Amino acid sequence: MMYITFNDWAVRGQYGVSAKIMGQVHAFADAFGRVYFTGRKAGRVYLGCGEQMLEQQDIASLADYVDLLTGWLEKYHIEKTYIRYPLATHDFIRLLEHQKKSGIRSVLELPLYPYDKLLVDAPAVLLTDRKYRQEIPKYLDRIARVGGQEDVWGVKSIYIFNGIDMEKNCPPKHSRAKTEEIVFIVVSSMEPIHGYERLIEGLKNYYGDPHGTSRVRALLVGTGPEEARYKKMVQKYGLGEFVEFHGFQTGKKLEELYGRADIAVGALGGHKYQVSLWDTLKNAEYCLHGLPMVFSHVDLRFPPAAGFIFQAPPDDTPLDIGKILSFYNELRREDDFAARIQSYAREKLSWSSSLEPVIAYLKNENT
Repeated sequence: MMYITFNDWAVRGQYGVSAKIMGQVHAFADAFGRVYFTGRKAGRVYLGCGEQMLEQQDIASLADYVDLLTGWLEKYHIEKTYIRYPLATHDFIRLLEHQKKSGIRSVLELPLYPYDKLLVDAPAVLLTDRKYRQEIPKYLDRIARVGGQEDVWGVKSIYIFNGIDMEKNCPPKHSRAKTEEIVFIVVSSMEPIHGYERLIEGLKNYYGDPHGTSRVRALLVGTGPEEARYKKMVQKYGLGEFVEFHGFQTGKKLEELYGRADIAVGALGGHKYQVSLWDTLKNAEYCLHGLPMVFSHVDLRFPPAAGFIFQAPPDDTPLDIGKILSFYNELRREDDFAARIQSYAREKLSWSSSLEPVIAYLKNENT
């Protein structure tokens, strides 16, 4: 089997995506044994398997990459592929056509759908995608939709969710000692769709009106196109004492920041792009860290019965910090609720569970 991705790891914001891909690769390896995976960084592409790097070569274009991929499919006698959707082009369709002619069984993953509104600033890219995605049904029988169940482009869909790599070590989480300070954490690539201006405006309102005794602090971790705007908002509203910007963090430093947090804030801006159903990578990570969450979309992994989600309205209104604190104070009446949240992640959010119907299809156990 081969996992094919077109993502460029040199591009900002790809760290979380690469972690997701390797989590999926591990799950496929558990099911199929030997799994090859591709990657791209700047002008060089790679083929790996397990801990080995088998191939690497410089390329000048997408056409070059597709030529390499078709050669690798033949060289390594690949019978099954899983492809992360890169947007449709002539060369992408050429890859699908080669697979079809070679009898390769394949599933295409759509990480987010619908996505057209995300491309409003790239009209030529959107036009090309719209032209060539019409050809996808000729060459594929299944699409894996992250967080969605409806068929797309006339191709049958398989529901999957963004899961957790169970090989990742996450320290046991215990509820923080009760204090008068409540700490929110955001870990994000800070794109417009994340909508964290709603958190900042919520803090402005909270500190601008009479409020309870709780001091509220927000840790914003990550970098991206909205970061400068968020910093200007914090300065404008006089919130510098209550909002910390930590930039991009991984490893020990990131875990230290998670250790300070009481509540995690997921995406708040999906409505701006007509995204109402969304399984984000970050929500799964927050859950693994034992944190109750605030977000504004529907995430099927976390039904109301889960009991640790504050559902914000899907609009542009500021977060109601007072209501979130009431939700949190009620939750922390429970002894060590954080350990329960972390257990929920380990029991329900593994990549093996998510990809089970994909694996069954690739094994030809269903049609």
